[in-house]
Amino acid sequence: MWRAETSRGHEASKVRWFAIPYLRGRGIDVGCGNDKVLPSAIGVDPVVGIDGRKIADVQADGRRLDLFADASLDYVFSSHFLEHVEEWRGALAEWWRVLRPGGHLILYLPHAHHYPRRGTPGASLDHKHDFVPEDVLEAMKQVMAASGGDVLEDEERCEGNEYSFFQVYRKGSGGPVSVTPWRRHPRSCLVIRFGGYGDALMASSILPHLKREGWWVAFHTEDTGAEALRHDPHVDEFVVAPPATLALEQLGIYWRALATRYDRVINLCEAIEGVLLKVPNQAEYYWPDEVRRRLCAFNYCELLHAIAQVPYGFEQRFHPSPEERQWVLEMAGRERTVAWALSGSAHHKVWPWVGPALVQLLERHPDCRVFLLGGPQDREKGETLLECLRACQGRLSGRVTSLVDRCTMRQAMALAQLAHVVVGPETALLNAVALESNRKVGMARRK
Repeated sequence: MWRAETSRGHEASKVRWFAIPYLRGRGIDVGCGNDKVLPSAIGVDPVVGIDGRKIADVQADGRRLDLFADASLDYVFSSHFLEHVEEWRGALAEWWRVLRPGGHLILYLPHAHHYPRRGTPGASLDHKHDFVPEDVLEAMKQVMAASGGDVLEDEERCEGNEYSFFQVYRKGSGGPVSVTPWRRHPRSCLVIRFGGYGDALMASSILPHLKREGWWVAFHTEDTGAEALRHDPHVDEFVVAPPATLALEQLGIYWRALATRYDRVINLCEAIEGVLLKVPNQAEYYWPDEVRRRLCAFNYCELLHAIAQVPYGFEQRFHPSPEERQWVLEMAGRERTVAWALSGSAHHKVWPWVGPALVQLLERHPDCRVFLLGGPQDREKGETLLECLRACQGRLSGRVTSLVDRCTMRQAMALAQLAHVVVGPETALLNAVALESNRKVGMARRK
């Protein structure tokens, strides 16, 4: 609620942490003043500072964004600015124009029921309008009519030193307008795990336990984690953080703010990297070997279950979509298949003797077919392997198919799940089949 003695502006800071999941890519902060929502945002403001210098990156009237082409931005953020604009509906249409399909318009505006109305004591003399959420929502439905889109947030925020409402709209590429704003669920649990595909898959082991306990589960991760768990039936909501949006020292503040939306928070970040894995830039790396083994020799999943306070029944699993399973059947058929990952996400996750091992495998098992899997970084390696097989062991090369950089990560994990044998270094592909009944061969380089 607004109070004359305590309400001193700094509005963007009150909603910054809840806007973070929508602030991905290239975007602008319209009416930013001297407090942009993110340092990487392009600040747009017509105001000049006391010393005569502009206070924003772009000194421009936020009602018109002529510097920006149609569909050129990933987000437009604006806090406590629209109420100063006479033709506010036109400003909304202009902000919508510069958004790409999938981009977000994020608004934080004073609520007429909680902030002094025009002409009353304490009201801003420059306000042109008194808004309630329905005013902007109805106007945005008209703006969105041509492109379609989704209403993702529509929340009154009037506790503590807030007297505003928060709305987020996602631009579509045609189709209907969907109004399904976020709402707090009873008995809700937020699981936080940043990292790669494998990190999310390991964390998935706790999710069935939480669902059986009656929790509504939100999973907070990065793009890779959301992709890995996209069809996991135990996740009710994904909260996806853009990579490298926040500095490390800000994460604690961000997580504390986000936690206010949920009844329970399970934070698994650094659970393995910070607790069990010791590297040369840590003092613990130089502890006696006996001490390190006593303190760190634990099963990864066991530690995650302990933090989540759920039973030690491990249920880590990759869930392919029906389309992904069908793709595997069309690709591999019913042959005896070997899925071979050439490398992992880190530079040390590689095994240099793939070629000789591949030849021996094919010679000893003439009924098997091998699929080479990897990302763009493995393209040259995969091509070299096939060329060597054709030159030296031509009869074997026909039983090797390279899907390196030719399938998605999810397709590769679906193939691994249905393969008879999965080979590779410690990587997401092995994590995807950790508890499957097929055979796994983990390759590691010894010092």
